[in-house]
Amino acid sequence: MDNNQTTASTSNTASATVASAPSAPSFPPVKALFADSWQTFTQSILSLFILNIIGIVIYIGLAILAVVAFIISGAGSYLLKNGLQNIATTLPSVFSGPNFINLIITASVIAVIFAVLFVIISSVLQIASIIIVDQNGKASLGNTLKRGFGLIIPLSLTGILAFVLTVGAVFVLILPALLFAFLLVFVQYEVILNNQKWTAAIKRSVTVVSHHFGAIFLRLLLLWLIGIGFFVFSSILQNILPKDSSWAVSIISFFFNLLFGWFSLAYSITLYKQAKSGMEQEKGKGIAWMWIVAIIGWLIAIGLGVVTYKVMSSGFFNELSKKSTITNSPGLSMQQSIDDMQPEAKIHYDKSQEIFKKLREMHKDAGISDEQLATETKKLNDENIAGLKKALEIEPNNPRIWYELGNAYTWLSSQGSLEDSLAAFKKAEEFNPDNVVYINGVGDVLIRIGRNEEAVLHFQKSLRLTDESGFANLSVAKAYANLKIYDSAKEHYQKAIDIFTAENKYGSYDDEILQAKKELSVLPK
Repeated sequence: MDNNQTTASTSNTASATVASAPSAPSFPPVKALFADSWQTFTQSILSLFILNIIGIVIYIGLAILAVVAFIISGAGSYLLKNGLQNIATTLPSVFSGPNFINLIITASVIAVIFAVLFVIISSVLQIASIIIVDQNGKASLGNTLKRGFGLIIPLSLTGILAFVLTVGAVFVLILPALLFAFLLVFVQYEVILNNQKWTAAIKRSVTVVSHHFGAIFLRLLLLWLIGIGFFVFSSILQNILPKDSSWAVSIISFFFNLLFGWFSLAYSITLYKQAKSGMEQEKGKGIAWMWIVAIIGWLIAIGLGVVTYKVMSSGFFNELSKKSTITNSPGLSMQQSIDDMQPEAKIHYDKSQEIFKKLREMHKDAGISDEQLATETKKLNDENIAGLKKALEIEPNNPRIWYELGNAYTWLSSQGSLEDSLAAFKKAEEFNPDNVVYINGVGDVLIRIGRNEEAVLHFQKSLRLTDESGFANLSVAKAYANLKIYDSAKEHYQKAIDIFTAENKYGSYDDEILQAKKELSVLPK
């Protein structure tokens, strides 16, 4: 044989080898997927309908048995005996009765038993539905249900492993969890239809999905978009149709959702069969990388749990909340100082509030002489100051008591001055440095004793905390006016007027608005 013949023979042999080698199956087009899914759906719909009727009957039977068991247990018979209207008055006696714990335990056991039964029945019906669709509605319902009971344990254990993988991946920036959920989309079909268990089912699902990753993703995405589209369409119909016809849309939506659920099952099973075609002998890819990601995620979750527990037990959030309340809501902060006050100090505080009320009413009385007003004011306010000092002996760190003592010193008395008032207000600010009410108290006294420059600086602190304080703007305007800095005074007077006007829904700030306008009007042009 010459060289040309040898070459031709070798070429023919190679061509025959290539021709005989199996080629990877191509993925069917979307049109074929919908056609096959529709055929499977129409052939399975009757069996699925009968299976759902059986499921409803079983659920109703279980619910009746649960009610009967609850009544027999004693807790239910108590309710029937006393009636719902008498529960409110008779329940305390049951709580104190010797059989209450037994009733609770019995009722809890019954609830757990029937909850487990409901989960088992739901799982069996789900497995039976998959088998029916897989066999195009030709499977015997009895054998299908029997097989469903046999697959509960392997399906549950495989589901637990998939749950551990996916949830663990959630704590690793979430995206791996989405990937895992997609890779494990065929796990239950591997258990039910391919007799795989545990990690073998997981490996097979990962292998099948990763082999046709893009095609499977697009086909599932298309199904989800169709479902979302109908949901949006039915919602729009219910909103635009007359109310007397919206019930028809609701009924149609219910049946469509039921049928679409069955079609989706046929669609996903058909997609699974197409995806695994030609891959029946493959055992599955390794998933060690998935376990590594999941373990890292669970370690992160445990670490976050430990840190959260320590932070919660340390009271950090309580302190943070308290600080936030102080900064953002001075009124709530001041009220908290009252709520936390010891009973003995609270007695003196309440007495002081009564005296302040009498002082204000007395100064509004036009029928009292100036001499009598001064005498009565001194008498009442001396009692007021003495009571507040007793309260501070009990609670020396309470800013609200110090603030009220500062107020008391601004009234006529025989035992205090404006310097004492300033010292008391500074104490209140010291214990609650971010409360604008206490800061303003210091600034107002500084103005009254002629220290206007210090007052401006102090009110700037208040305005940095909140620029929406009408009182701070009014007072700093007065300090600027005393310093003859009229442009700044006018600016803050106008801002005070604007703030008080915006908040004057019930006329609470009529006096302040009038005061600001009068003082603004006398400033040099």
